[in-house]
Amino acid sequence: MKITGIYYSGKSSAALSSALILHAENRVSINQTDIYLSLDELDIAPRIGNGNRWVYFPDGSSFESQDNDALDTLSKRQRNHGLSLHLLESKLRYIISSLIFTLIFCVCFFIWGVPATTQLIAQTLPDNTSKLLGSQSLEIVDRTLFEPSELSDEKQQTLQTLFKPYLSPDQRVLIRSSEALGANAIALPNGILIFTDELINITTEQELLAVLGHELGHVEHKHGLQALIRSSLLLFVYTLITGDAAGASSSIAALPTLLLEQGYSRDFEREADDYAMDFLKQHNIPRTALMGALNKIYQAHEIDKKESLRDYLSSHPAPKERLERLTTVE
Repeated sequence: MKITGIYYSGKSSAALSSALILHAENRVSINQTDIYLSLDELDIAPRIGNGNRWVYFPDGSSFESQDNDALDTLSKRQRNHGLSLHLLESKLRYIISSLIFTLIFCVCFFIWGVPATTQLIAQTLPDNTSKLLGSQSLEIVDRTLFEPSELSDEKQQTLQTLFKPYLSPDQRVLIRSSEALGANAIALPNGILIFTDELINITTEQELLAVLGHELGHVEHKHGLQALIRSSLLLFVYTLITGDAAGASSSIAALPTLLLEQGYSRDFEREADDYAMDFLKQHNIPRTALMGALNKIYQAHEIDKKESLRDYLSSHPAPKERLERLTTVE
């Protein structure tokens, strides 16, 4: 076998028109040079389309040729010959198989890999990280979602007195008004809980304590921190794929606001509900208080308790399913 091409000694930029010749017993030589070695010592570059191909020699010299078919034949005779990248690129069945595998991998990664990774990271991060993220999140949501409370000082003090026995020293409740969130309460990663005027105005004290237990569940399970890590991880993957670092930076800055507006996943809400039910039982508060609070929140947001296709596609628990589940929790 004789393959024509150009030889480069590696010692200068001079190009020598030559030929690579395959001899008996898989020995290879280059015309007009003293190269004579085993075929297995050659490093033959993989084929990419029909572009020029390179063969590299142990002494640093190289050989360039356009005869891809001949180099493919030569490569196959090497003892360390592996699967050809060009073969994968040129066969439709391999392309389709690769796309299916990639799709399955991505789906599995997002369904199971991302939650498992974020939970592991959230549980191993030091408390100072949660405090820092919570403080930064509070600054952002105070600018974008909240206004100062319109409740009287006396009412706010009464509520603080109500909540205080159930809070640890590093937890506190803030009261804000929010047209964007309406009747709602949120938990930040650093243990700060925010109740809106709109929620307070439609609920009883027992129902507010039920909501408090629910939000404490989010804090205990580090749901806020996990949500921030998950979204940051997905943005990181997006940046790797698209290279759009500027867009990712803007999205990261808006993460706290976006997460609070979108809420938590079904699993997070169920965990927080379970925590709230245990909280109510522990403190001898009727467990129906949580269902009462949820009913009022749904009514305030005009959310119908009937299930629909959108409920099944949503990442949040459907109202009917959620309320029915609470009646069965022991």
